[in-house]
Amino acid sequence: GGPDVFFFPISTAQSYRSALEIYSAEAQQIWQTHRFTTIVGARWQTGNFDTKNNQNNASFDLSDFLPDQLAQQDFSVKFNRENVYAYEQWQPFDTLRLIGGVSYDRLVMPENFRYAPVTGNAETHYHLLPKAGIIWNPRPDTTLRAGYSQSVGGASFDQSFQLEPSQVAGFNQAFRSLIPESVAGANAGAAFTIYGISLEQKLPTKTYLALEGDLLKSTVSRLDGAFEFNDQGGPFPSSTPENLDFTEWSVTGSAHQLVGRDWTLGVVYRLSHAELRDDFPGVSQSVIDTGTAIAGPNNFSTPNDYRGLMHSLDLSAVWQHPTGLFGRLDAVWTHQDNRGDAAALPGDDFWQVNLQVGKRFFHRHAELSAGILNLTGQDYQLNPLNLYSETPRDRTFYTELKFQF
Repeated sequence: GGPDVFFFPISTAQSYRSALEIYSAEAQQIWQTHRFTTIVGARWQTGNFDTKNNQNNASFDLSDFLPDQLAQQDFSVKFNRENVYAYEQWQPFDTLRLIGGVSYDRLVMPENFRYAPVTGNAETHYHLLPKAGIIWNPRPDTTLRAGYSQSVGGASFDQSFQLEPSQVAGFNQAFRSLIPESVAGANAGAAFTIYGISLEQKLPTKTYLALEGDLLKSTVSRLDGAFEFNDQGGPFPSSTPENLDFTEWSVTGSAHQLVGRDWTLGVVYRLSHAELRDDFPGVSQSVIDTGTAIAGPNNFSTPNDYRGLMHSLDLSAVWQHPTGLFGRLDAVWTHQDNRGDAAALPGDDFWQVNLQVGKRFFHRHAELSAGILNLTGQDYQLNPLNLYSETPRDRTFYTELKFQF
């Protein structure tokens, strides 16, 4: 009934099981004329999250406070999602396309089914999500694209089933998560805001240039499990709020040159900066300091501000022959600096080389290839705060067979 007196983290033995059953239905209608394309649709999903959680055997002896059985929970929580949307594409000139849209989401999901002790409550979120984009070709060999969108993630894999357009002016708006799960864990009902702009130019010398800037933002307010002692005793399964605020901006430039009939040389450079602000508003620093005296050093602080700056450079040479034979060589450089509360992490600076050869046949409907990834066997240590494609840590040989129908 009053302010917190002390705070300390513990670990427990846990037996946990979560099962999800969902039914999904969506209908979409498209009308298209010479100048207009209209897309409207509605999606309905319903189901249940069934979660069992048992916790016992605290990490240290506080027998006067903590019983052997800390939590024995079995909850079934309703899930519902109703979504309606409308998109309009207007092409007033052959060189210009304007895109606008709006989506309305009502999401009912479990309050906390992941971070034990869990809860048996549901929470409801309402979202009105605008979209806007432009595609402009001022010259036949020049394309300018810009896009803005707001969207929202689901509670689990329910967000993987949709007919609603996943891009606005070529910029992705459908994400499972923007906040790296290796840093902050999985999230439900995350809100996304996407800004993107791109300029693409083809030169008479068979040179292709592109420059793109992206700004990705995501916010999550969630509950994490906790045990509470109060005037009525305890411990009682409870929770504490956590606010996550993630921002990543990136700039990507690329140049590709056709050389003769069969060769393409390319360079792609990307600079990205990611920042994650993590705050537990229900836990003050004074409470943390008091808890340290009771339970020893807890290595816990709030708020935290993690930052990472990453450079990546991809140098490539591609050979493609009319017979279907092809080959590719990539040299990829990565450099990362960690900052803020992540400054103690070392980051890394390394090169990796990849080699691929293969053949396409059956009128390009089939492809057989083989290659070596990370030819020099270069291992690495990167903070997952920056979004990147994970590559092998050892020399890796692979073969691949593709069919396209």
